[in-house]
Amino acid sequence: MAEHGGPVRPLGDDAVAVSSKKMHRYIISSSNSNCNSNSKNTRQQQEQQQRQQQKGPSSLVSRCMAVLVANLERYPPSVLGMLAENEWNDLIATKHEKTAPRQGTGGLDGTGRRTPALSERFLREVETANPHLAESKCADTLIWKDCVECQFKRDGLTRPRALLLPWPLLVQQIVDLSDVLVAYKTQEDELDKEGHQLALTEEVSANITEATMALKESPMNVTLLKDSGIGKVLKKLIKASSSRSKKSIFKRLKLPTTNLPARTAVAANVKEVSVLKQLERLLQAWMDLAASQGIAISSNSSSPPRKGDMTTSFEKDQQDLQRAETCNTWRKLFAVLKDRADQRRFHLGQKMRAKRKDQNSLRPQIIKVRPANPRREQILDRDWCKGSSEKAGTSKLNQIRKEAALYSARAKQDAAVAFKRPTGFGSAVAIAAAKPRTLMKKARIVQQQSKFKRKAAPVVALGGGKRMAVPSRTMRMQGGTFSGKKPKR
Repeated sequence: MAEHGGPVRPLGDDAVAVSSKKMHRYIISSSNSNCNSNSKNTRQQQEQQQRQQQKGPSSLVSRCMAVLVANLERYPPSVLGMLAENEWNDLIATKHEKTAPRQGTGGLDGTGRRTPALSERFLREVETANPHLAESKCADTLIWKDCVECQFKRDGLTRPRALLLPWPLLVQQIVDLSDVLVAYKTQEDELDKEGHQLALTEEVSANITEATMALKESPMNVTLLKDSGIGKVLKKLIKASSSRSKKSIFKRLKLPTTNLPARTAVAANVKEVSVLKQLERLLQAWMDLAASQGIAISSNSSSPPRKGDMTTSFEKDQQDLQRAETCNTWRKLFAVLKDRADQRRFHLGQKMRAKRKDQNSLRPQIIKVRPANPRREQILDRDWCKGSSEKAGTSKLNQIRKEAALYSARAKQDAAVAFKRPTGFGSAVAIAAAKPRTLMKKARIVQQQSKFKRKAAPVVALGGGKRMAVPSRTMRMQGGTFSGKKPKR
């Protein structure tokens, strides 16, 4: 052992050394992992601290506002009178932000919201009790708008097209549509000077089509024509497009005469007319509408508007547009729509009551609704049935019961005649001529029938004029309904 150079370590020391190395590596790795986890935690804490520093320290005012927003509808309306208008706006904005869905589309405001942040009843009570909060623009745009969209659905019977928007927004919508058409008119003016024409791209055709269809669908009256100035804009556009050296884009682009989609219109073989021609017809309809209300306007057509034209549809919106002129905010629009719905319900009730009165007055004059069947009339109008109908009324059920009683009585009479014992000389001759076996058989049948002949069951009077027949002993012995025997299966 010594010859090979130095003493040899025992095996036990080698095992201990190896295990100590493994333990050292494990300790190092575990310490590294702990350091990594600690570093991650410290990073998260640092990020949270940075966010808090960016937001700023939470003050007592912000905490009080959070409590108020969470329980806003639980406070009585008079308590909120101590708030200023800007503080009330902050509460409304925070409540609207807290109740907004995290993700979604559509709904009341395009974010997926299904209900308003505050109820219409609570908001009305607050604004009634506190007049200085009744003109809040923040509450009008964030809460009252959602209340209108939630309670009065678009394209419904309670929401006509003249009351889709408050009056300022309705005027601005028509001005925006006219600006789209004017923008392409200006581009055509510049290209027409250079001897070119505007290219008909998909974007251009889509924008012009949308603006034209929206103008055709929008309501119109004289006040809206004056406030928006759309009549003068269309007149200048039509005049400029008709006198161009190159063919205008409003002439090249054609649309269906109805407000149907392009594919549906092609499938239905609807006639297509240029945008310029449709704008001319629309302007003429507006001019006819103004002329019908006593305003002197030079019109190209001398004939009065026919039934079914655009002028007739505009005339239907006049009453609603008069109401819309008073709606400068969403809260006023909500009040007008609610009043209109109540009046509509009241008029429908009056119509239904009038119809009921007419039916009641005409009902005695109706003798027969349909021709009677002669055979059925003969069965129901017999002599033996007329007497019972005079006492028990003219009910058909009573007549049928009397018929059944008569038929059962006749059947009993026939049965009694069939089983009557033979009498007279003829029967005696027949008995003498018959065989003794047949005579014995007939005698046995008559004996059995007389034996099992049931007697009338006793009747017990009950309360309310009812009666119950008590079963006799023979019925129990024969296995009737009240017997203890169970039917065989």
